[in-house]
Amino acid sequence: MDKRFSRKGFLRAMIALWTMISPWVLVHLSMALPSQVQFNVGALWNFLVVGLVMMVTSIVPQANSTVCRGRINAAMGVWLIASPWVLGFRSDLVLTWNAVVIGVLTLAVTGLRG
Repeated sequence: MDKRFSRKGFLRAMIALWTMISPWVLVHLSMALPSQVQFNVGALWNFLVVGLVMMVTSIVPQANSTVCRGRINAAMGVWLIASPWVLGFRSDLVLTWNAVVIGVLTLAVTGLRG
């Protein structure tokens, strides 16, 4: 395993893990009463599916080429940035900012060299 894969693969895997668990963690950290918690099901599925796709591309390097992996991750980053408006959860500012920040981080890691 070369060092470039180790660093980028690790960063991608950590971003993917956060993407999958972040809606639940952020709701828990908000300390809202259970009766006040409102989940946007589309947002939850979005974070889970995108995180799983990103995780698979980060831990299974043999399944696709570096170029393909970069394109998939770039597409996931762009989708995360756009998803609050496309899926209609932009009124939840915590999830919206979470999606935008994860999307930007994903694009930044995708563009890393070496």
